[in-house]
Amino acid sequence: AIMESEEADNARSRPLYVGPDLTVTAVIAPASANRGVAMLVADRTTNVGGAHATGQTTTRYYLSIDSTLDLSDVPLGSGRAVPALAPGVSNTGIRSVRIPPGVAPGAYFIIAKADAPSVQLESRENNNSRARALNVH
Repeated sequence: AIMESEEADNARSRPLYVGPDLTVTAVIAPASANRGVAMLVADRTTNVGGAHATGQTTTRYYLSIDSTLDLSDVPLGSGRAVPALAPGVSNTGIRSVRIPPGVAPGAYFIIAKADAPSVQLESRENNNSRARALNVH
């Protein structure tokens, strides 16, 4: 109803995620670790979605040669239990893990993955992981 110099810029959109969406928003680990020696790894798992995550899930840790989780990555321990999370709520936890003694020294990544066994139906399933660089001795 009002004459404007630019009529094509009157609308804006953004994604609306319906349902829970678990993701790891922080990974804390040492910058280096020795093979076979225990180290502490912590993460913050957050429900960034628009609905409650129902039931307990598990955040697991992996050793990877790159920052992308895939089937070749080595699981580090059994992970940690994360309680049901309301939208916008986080849960922080810490675990002791060991780099397997047979791993070659070099540059790796510790990857934390929320809902590692994929039991929670989420609005997005491709944003559950976060990586942190790790030098293995």
